[in-house]
Amino acid sequence: PVMPTNQTVAAINMDALSLVGPTEDVVVVGYGSSELEDILARAVVLQDREVVPEPTPEGGFYYRSDHFNFARVGVPALYAKGGIRHRELGEDYGIAWNAEYRDVAYHKPADDFNPDWDFRGVIEDLELLYVVGRYLSENDQWPDWYEGNEFKAIRDRDRANQ
Repeated sequence: PVMPTNQTVAAINMDALSLVGPTEDVVVVGYGSSELEDILARAVVLQDREVVPEPTPEGGFYYRSDHFNFARVGVPALYAKGGIRHRELGEDYGIAWNAEYRDVAYHKPADDFNPDWDFRGVIEDLELLYVVGRYLSENDQWPDWYEGNEFKAIRDRDRANQ
């Protein structure tokens, strides 16, 4: 991190925005980790969306993504992205689209720009995460890890050394 971790409020991961289009749900990868999820839960109401846990936690995606370098040093990190319940085409469409992307393109040579992507979901996700970031910037409250989270003790020690 550029700033000392005891001066870093939180990390918001935006490396996986929803290219499937607008969705009714917002997936939290690593669901149940920090109070950032409480802030997100208040923000999704503005978009008439719902926060849901990731469908495949066994994939370990929370531990393999860009925000993890913050989490491992104690900074609460939110990894949220558009879900699978497409607002117009339904859940089956979202499941099929995500499966095809994962199987054909994700971290493969085919993972390249596609003009057929539906960027409305990206816009929706960016607007949502902006609300979360703005809340963090306008409040003195620092989000914490939930009790029992493996990174909470690191954050507690770090914040005590301010």
